Amino acid sequence: MSDHQEIETKFEVDAEFNLPGLGDLPGCAAVTLSDVQLLGATYYDAPGLPLAAHGVTLRRRTGGTDEGWHLKLPVSAGVRRELGEPLTPAADGPPRRLLDLAAHRLRGARPEPVATLTTRRSVRRLLDGDGRTLAEIADDSVVGTTGPDAPAVSWREVEVELGTGSAELLAAVGERLLTAGARPAASASKLARVLGDPRPEPDRWPKDSTAAGVVLPALRRHYEKLVTNDPLVRLRGADAVHQMRVSARRSRALLRAYSSLFDPAAARQVADELRWLGRALAPARDAEVMRARIAHRVAALPGPPPGAEALAAELDAELAERERDAYAVADEVLAGDRYRELLDRLDALIADPPLTPRGRAKARPELARAVADSWKRVERAEKRAKRADTQDAADTARHDVRKAAKRARYAADAASGALGKPARRLAKLAKRVQTALGDQQDGVVARDELTAIAGHRADSPNGFALGLLTGTEYVEIERARTHYLEVRRPKRARKLVAKMKR
Repeated sequence: MSDHQEIETKFEVDAEFNLPGLGDLPGCAAVTLSDVQLLGATYYDAPGLPLAAHGVTLRRRTGGTDEGWHLKLPVSAGVRRELGEPLTPAADGPPRRLLDLAAHRLRGARPEPVATLTTRRSVRRLLDGDGRTLAEIADDSVVGTTGPDAPAVSWREVEVELGTGSAELLAAVGERLLTAGARPAASASKLARVLGDPRPEPDRWPKDSTAAGVVLPALRRHYEKLVTNDPLVRLRGADAVHQMRVSARRSRALLRAYSSLFDPAAARQVADELRWLGRALAPARDAEVMRARIAHRVAALPGPPPGAEALAAELDAELAERERDAYAVADEVLAGDRYRELLDRLDALIADPPLTPRGRAKARPELARAVADSWKRVERAEKRAKRADTQDAADTARHDVRKAAKRARYAADAASGALGKPARRLAKLAKRVQTALGDQQDGVVARDELTAIAGHRADSPNGFALGLLTGTEYVEIERARTHYLEVRRPKRARKLVAKMKR
């Protein structure tokens, strides 16, 4: 499967538009012009256009240099990730691999053709002194239709796609085109122009001044981030499984912290399923983190000591296998009905929320009460940690403090627009507590992992290096415990909570 990032800007131009000269732009040594290409593209989507509504395109292209099936996923403004499979007969439908990567939007629906485009294209390439393509400027004359009986629309546009050039070059080409009479494209893609820029159904939310009106936009952001990371996890994207778990945790934290705003049964069901998802993805993330942590620790050992490099290779191979197995489980989870039903339930809860009277009440008092209750959970967890009679019990209890601090942080973050500086400052304080205790927990997990490894490698020639690694984790745990005591500041937190409730 081909995979590359597409960075481009699009411009509308009139039929008589003439492309300006571009050969004098910085870094450009030559400009080449291709023969005219005739491209055909059939775009696929499900009923309701869930792909197009979220900026995802699935197409079958013929002609040109990149014939095949393509899936484009939005990354950011003007940036998309394009994945491709070889051309197969249209009757066979889109390849299964691409359908799996679009499943987060399709939700089990079968995509069918929704638009056909024919493009007459000429391409200018800006080359550097070594013959590398800095940027491609495609001059396209397009005819599009949504079906054999639908009227056709036609237009001309210019696409500038960045190659090895810089963002400054992309901007310079754009300025040159605008000066020559081009206009920024009103639609994000050719398909959007044919379909009319479809958008998701609007959410049915109460006024911004209500408690739910403040919390729901935050829930929607976390939901969209969760869904956006779905295909990236399947593609083994860097940090994707972590970001997906964070989005699930944040969504669950808001449903729990602000449970009084929603129908209890509906909110609890979705929150419980979000916990299930987070736990299902945890082994992949844990293996990823442990593998990177041990590699970093080995590299930082002075010397390096005898056996360090051999130990690093052994542990990396073992953890890499664990990571592969964990990702295989994650793939099964994301392909399953339970996960798809979770997305449907969470989307429905956000779009048309089952609110209680408190959800429709004025924002400030309801939000302040919820954030205060979340911080009380932190204080209760800290008291349990102080009563622990062993270090292991205290470590376990502090892990509960960390989880409570996360919920308080997320609750305060979501309410900061209504509660102002006290909520923002409490969120920062909670984050410091969470980070310090997270460092401690990471150290505890790594220490226990290394201790277990040492247990079944008693006769290993690399035992000295393994002992050094384990000792390093003991030091890191103590450092994190001390840091936690420095950042917790309970009196400061109580003052911030009191200010929010005024």
